[in-house]
Amino acid sequence: MASNGVSVFKGIPYAAPPVGPLRWKPPQPPAAWGGTKMATSFGNDCIQQTPVAGSQAPGISEDCLYLNVWTPSTTPGKLLPVDVWIYGGAYIGGSSADSLFNGTPYAQNGVVFVSFNYRTGVFGFFSHPGLVAESPHHSSGNYGLMDDLAALSWVKQNIAAFGGDPNQVTVQGESAGASSIQYLIASPLAKGLFRSAIMESVGIGWHPLQTEAQQEALGLTVGSNIATLRAMSAQQLAPYTFSDFIPTSLLVPSAGLYEPGGGYPDIDGYVLPTDERHAYANGTENHVAMIVGNNAQEGALFSDGFGITTLAGFQSYVQTQFGSLASQALALYPATTDAQGVSALADVVGDSNFALPAREHSRMMSQVVPNVYRYLFTKQAANNTALPPVTHGGELPYVFGQLSAQPGGPPVTYDATDQATSAAIMGEFINFIKTQNPNGGLVTNWPAYNTTDPYLQFGNAGNLPGTAWHNAQFDLDLQLLATCGC
Repeated sequence: MASNGVSVFKGIPYAAPPVGPLRWKPPQPPAAWGGTKMATSFGNDCIQQTPVAGSQAPGISEDCLYLNVWTPSTTPGKLLPVDVWIYGGAYIGGSSADSLFNGTPYAQNGVVFVSFNYRTGVFGFFSHPGLVAESPHHSSGNYGLMDDLAALSWVKQNIAAFGGDPNQVTVQGESAGASSIQYLIASPLAKGLFRSAIMESVGIGWHPLQTEAQQEALGLTVGSNIATLRAMSAQQLAPYTFSDFIPTSLLVPSAGLYEPGGGYPDIDGYVLPTDERHAYANGTENHVAMIVGNNAQEGALFSDGFGITTLAGFQSYVQTQFGSLASQALALYPATTDAQGVSALADVVGDSNFALPAREHSRMMSQVVPNVYRYLFTKQAANNTALPPVTHGGELPYVFGQLSAQPGGPPVTYDATDQATSAAIMGEFINFIKTQNPNGGLVTNWPAYNTTDPYLQFGNAGNLPGTAWHNAQFDLDLQLLATCGC
C-alpha cells in the first residue's frame, strides 16, 4: 500500500504463531506461502489486559508475531539505513499498530522503518522448571526478548527486498522497548544484528534482575504441570500478575513502579548470561553507537499512584527507601510544602529508574564506542504549561512527528515551537540512524559523550547543551545500590 511517497507493508509474519505446543517456546520460523501475500492490514496485538487505545490492530491474540515495514516507494540503487522500533508497555502490553508509531516521516526522509509485536506478560516472560526441563538450553523465560531477536534476524535476512541495508540497522525503543534494547546489548545472541541503538527512557536499568531460580519459583505459583498450563486458554492465563521483582531496599516501592504481569526478563543463562551492568563490567556487551536519554520528570506517571500527597508522606517514603542515606536524599530533593513533596517524589522515582540508567549507559558505552550521545527532554506543549513537567512517554509525539491528540492521552494543543522541537529531535534521530552522528540540520551542537557527562536538552528555550544533570542524585542512587550487594 503506497501513499505520501511511502510503501507500507503490514502484518508480515516473522515467526509461527506461538500457540498450543508453541506457547512458551522460542519463536519458530513462519510457514511458507505460495503466490502473493496481501500485506495491507496490521496483525493482531499480543495478549494483554488493557488494549492500547490507539491500536489499529484487528484484535488481541496469542497469534501476534507480525511486523510492518515503511519504505520509500521508489527505492534508490543504494540500500537505505533501517530503523527497527520496539514499543514500550512495562512488559505487560503494547502494540506496533499504535497510531502514534507511524513510520511514514522516517521513510520520507530516507529510512526504512520496521515495527513488530513481541510477547509480553505471562506469555512473554514466564519461567518454570517444566520449561527448563524441555529446553535444549536448560533455560526458560525471556520469550519476548527471543521475539526481538527473531524480528531482528528477519530484518537481517529480508530487509534488502524492501530497500533496506541489513548492515545499517538501528534499533530504537522507549520504556520497556528501550529496556529490551539494553538486554539485547548484554546478550551474545544479538551480536551483529544492529550497529546502533536509540534508547528513550530506558527503565529499571542498573537494578538487579531475578535469577532463573527465582523466576521459576514464581512460575510454580501458577501451576506445577506445563501440559496443564498450555491447555489453559489465553484468557485464563492473562490475569496472572506476579509481585514486584525489585528488592524493596532499592528505590522502587514494593507496591509501586514495576509489577509486571506474568514476568520480567531474567538471567536465564542463554539469552542473558548476565545483566547489562555486569556485561559492561566484564567487557562482553555488544559495542554499538548510542543515543540514550530521559524526560524531565519521568517518575510523575508512576509516583502519582503511590498515594503520597503530603510533605510528611514524602519524607517518610525517603526514610524508608534510603535508610541511613535519607538525610542526604532530603538535601538533594528539598521540599517544604505538600506540593513540593509530591514533585520531589516524582524526581526521586524518575532519577532512580530512568535518568540514572541513561547516564550509566552513556558512561559505559562511551568507553568503547566514540558515537554515544545523551539527551534530556524538557519541552512542554506550548499551550499546556499548566500540565506537569514532561513525564514518561512525553517525547513520543515529537519523535514520531505526530503532534496531534492521541487516543487515550490528555488533550494537548501544540504550536510552532512544538513543531520546531519535533523537527529537531526527529531530524537528529534520523541523522544518527544514517550516519551514527545526530548533528546536522537543526542541531549542530550535540556533544559526543565524555567524562563531563554532557547532554543536549530539547526544551522550551530551544536545543541547548549542558553537563552533569542531577549527578549528585545519581551518585547517591549508586551508593544505595551498592548497599544491596547486587
